[in-house]
Amino acid sequence: MNKDYFCAIDLGAGSGRIILSQLLDGRFHLKEIHRFDEYLVFTDGHYRWDINKIIYEINSGLNKIEKNRIIKSVGLDTWGVDFVMLNENDELTEQPIAYRDSRTDGMMELLDKRISKKEIYNITGIQFMKLNTLYQLLSISNINPKRLENVSTCLLMPDYLAFLLIGKKGTEYTIASTTQLLNLQNKNWSNKLFDVIDVKENLFPPVHESGKIMGSLKKYSDHPSLKNSKFISVGSHDTASAIAAVPAGCEDWIYISSGTWSLMGIEAEEPILNETAFENNFTNEGGVYNTFRFLKNIMGLWLLQKLKKELDADKSFDEIVENCGNEKPFQFFIDVDNENFINPESMVDVINKYLIRTGQQIPKKNSEYFRLVLDCLALKYYETFLTISEITNKEYSIIHIIGGGSKNSILCQQTADLTGCSIIAGPTEATAIGNVMVQAISMGLIKDVTEGRRIVKSSFYHEKYLPDKSIDVKDVFNKYSKFKII
Repeated sequence: MNKDYFCAIDLGAGSGRIILSQLLDGRFHLKEIHRFDEYLVFTDGHYRWDINKIIYEINSGLNKIEKNRIIKSVGLDTWGVDFVMLNENDELTEQPIAYRDSRTDGMMELLDKRISKKEIYNITGIQFMKLNTLYQLLSISNINPKRLENVSTCLLMPDYLAFLLIGKKGTEYTIASTTQLLNLQNKNWSNKLFDVIDVKENLFPPVHESGKIMGSLKKYSDHPSLKNSKFISVGSHDTASAIAAVPAGCEDWIYISSGTWSLMGIEAEEPILNETAFENNFTNEGGVYNTFRFLKNIMGLWLLQKLKKELDADKSFDEIVENCGNEKPFQFFIDVDNENFINPESMVDVINKYLIRTGQQIPKKNSEYFRLVLDCLALKYYETFLTISEITNKEYSIIHIIGGGSKNSILCQQTADLTGCSIIAGPTEATAIGNVMVQAISMGLIKDVTEGRRIVKSSFYHEKYLPDKSIDVKDVFNKYSKFKII
C-alpha cells in the first residue's frame, strides 16, 4: 500500500480546509481532515482577516495528520488580491484588511485622473474592480501614507502563509496576477504602476512560476509525517488551482468556477486584449504552466450565503435549493454584479431596494429570494457566455461548472437551458484537486496537466445537464436586461 500523500491547504474567502490525497491505481483519492470558517471580522474600523485564527487552524489541521501517513509534499492556495504588511523584523504591522472593506471606495475614480484605464489594461490585462490590490494600496498611500512608513515587505495572502511554513519569501505568479500590478508581458511587477500610486517598487518579492519546489517545511521538521515534505508553490490563487482540475478534453470549452465568487471564462495560451475584452472588463489572470485564465469575475454564491444567514440559517443549502424548485422561475430580476451586493449589512434590504427602484414586486417568501438569486446568476452566466463567444469568435457546446455551485441542480439546469450548452458539473473540490495535481506534476508522478485532467475525469463523479429548449431564452433575457441598473 502506497503511504505517500499530498496535502492541500485550501483557503477560500468563506471557509478553509486541509485535504490529504493519494494517487493510487491511476486515481486521486481525497480525505478532508480539517475544516474551519468565520475568519472575516470587523475590527478597528475595517473588515479584516483574522490571520491568527487562520494560522491556528492550519497548524491544528496539520497536527491532525496521523504519524503513519507520509506527506510527500504540501501546497497552499487562497483567494486573491489581499496582502499582509511586514516590518523589518517580519512582524505584522496590522491585521490584514479584507477586499470587501469600503476603504477602496472612490479609488478607481482617483486613479483615472492619473492614468487611463486603457493604459492600465494594456500593461496588466486585468479587469477593473475596486477590490484589486492596486486600489487597496492606493487607498493607503492617498489616505494614510504613514501606514507604509514602517513596512519593509508586502506578501500576498498565500505567500505570507507559505513564508510562515518554510521561512522563504516569494510571490507565486498566479496570485501576483490578481493584483493588477503585474506587467503581463514580462510577468514582473510594473514599476510604472507603483510610481503612479506613490508606493515603492520593491514592496513585493520577485515573482516565480507555479509548480516550483520551494523547500522543506522548517516549522514541522520534527513532525513524523511532515519532516521530509516538500513545499510546492502550486497555483496559489484558488481559481488557478481550480481551473487546472477541470476534467476537459481537447474540445473548446468554457469553465465556471462557482463558489463565493463565480469565475467564468476560457483557458488561453495567449492573453486577449482586444477592445471588446477591455470594454466588457474581462481579465487575463495567470494560469499554471504558462496559461492564461481569460475570464469574467461574477459575484457568485455570496448572495446566497448572506441570504441564508439572514433568512434560513438553520437549513442546509440542499434544503434551500429543494424549496427553490417549487417556485416559478424568472419572476424577479436583479444584476448580481451591482456594487450594492458586495458586502451589505442586510442582503434582503438591498435586494428589496433594487426591486423597488426598478418597479418590481417584493418576494413574499424566503424561497423566492433564493430563487431570484439563482435565476439571475444563471442569467449573468448567459450574458457572459454571449460575450465570450463574441470575443473569441467561437461557438461553445460544453460548459464545465466546478466548485460548490456544481452541486446546485437549479443553477446548473438553468445555465444549460439559457446557454443551450451541455453542463458537466463537478468536481466540487476542484481547487484542492488542482492543488494536489500540480504537486504530483512537480514531484514527477504525473507528466502534465493533460494527463492530470484525464486522471481527474476518471477519479470523480460528474453530473451532466442537457438544455431544455422549450424555454423562451430571448424573452427572459430581454426582461432581465430591462431591469439592469447601470
